[in-house]
Amino acid sequence: MSFSESPVFIVGWPRSGTTLLAKMLAAHPGMACGPESHLFSKISQGTIQQALTSDDWVSSIAETVGGITLSGQGVLELYGHTASSFRDELSVRKPSMPEVLSALYSNLMTRTGAVRIVEKTPNHICHLDRIRSRFPKSRIIRITRDPRDAVFSMRKLPWMPDDIVAGSLLWDRWFRSSKDFFENDPLSMTVRYEDLATNCKVVLEEICEFIGENFDPCMESFYESSDTVFTPGESWKEDVSQPIDASRIYSWKKNEVDKEDLSLVSGICHKGIRYFEYEPSLVEPLPSFEALDSLSLASATVLARGLIENRCGFQIDINELSGRKLRTLKHNLMGFLRLISNIFSKRNSLVMFHSSK
Repeated sequence: MSFSESPVFIVGWPRSGTTLLAKMLAAHPGMACGPESHLFSKISQGTIQQALTSDDWVSSIAETVGGITLSGQGVLELYGHTASSFRDELSVRKPSMPEVLSALYSNLMTRTGAVRIVEKTPNHICHLDRIRSRFPKSRIIRITRDPRDAVFSMRKLPWMPDDIVAGSLLWDRWFRSSKDFFENDPLSMTVRYEDLATNCKVVLEEICEFIGENFDPCMESFYESSDTVFTPGESWKEDVSQPIDASRIYSWKKNEVDKEDLSLVSGICHKGIRYFEYEPSLVEPLPSFEALDSLSLASATVLARGLIENRCGFQIDINELSGRKLRTLKHNLMGFLRLISNIFSKRNSLVMFHSSK
């Protein structure tokens, strides 16, 4: 089997150990992992299909992949390619996503001598069915972390809103969207960050057995290997260049955190907390915000915070929602009203929309 046919995909939530796990697997002499490729999250299904079936598929794919950027740098550049060299790699291959991934990784595989691709893009957790359809023999690993730690840590990310509700909604969305896949897909597994940090060798041995590789001691000393899994512009990932700091586990219990924020995370993410067998929260669970999934995270946060903070009634400024987002909300109005009914159950409530326009 070609290494391009059976890569290992690592997915998960921001600040949940995806980079750490990628670095550990990349320390294995037979595996290599580069920066996040975003081949599925930044390229739509229709776009990739059109490019692969184009008469000049090489140029179409080179242009499509060449448009992906990560922290201000082009993905081709991060993988040591120019547009020309990437086209050359594609030209000797067949039009398929395994061959596109193989071409992207070609320089890294040559440099490291590895024979197995590890691809780590956390938000590929939202594109699992597409990955499975394009890579039917691949192994997919989801790494999770107690959301009460992960969501607070998300505030360190420059692209995340500094709003605990936004982080909680994102965590809950990704949990719900991936739950069925990992329950039913036989070539996938889930790892808890806390188990990896406290029982590293045992968990890595389990992962190696799952992906069909022999455990190598170099995986435990991952911090001694070169940094190929993140870019110079991703300073928040630099801690994987150090040994595991087990004191970071369950920081929400040890550090002084805002109690109201902690209640929000616990209330919104309560199903995932229970599902992954983390310590139960004493906070009353909030109703599911699934009805807001069709909205952008920013718009859903506006609505969710209004619902949470004003239990006796709230108003939404429509000016904060774009026309397209507002139409989407109206399209999903019945689900939205059910959400309101759940949150305001046994209360007299008023929902008011207003606009200054």
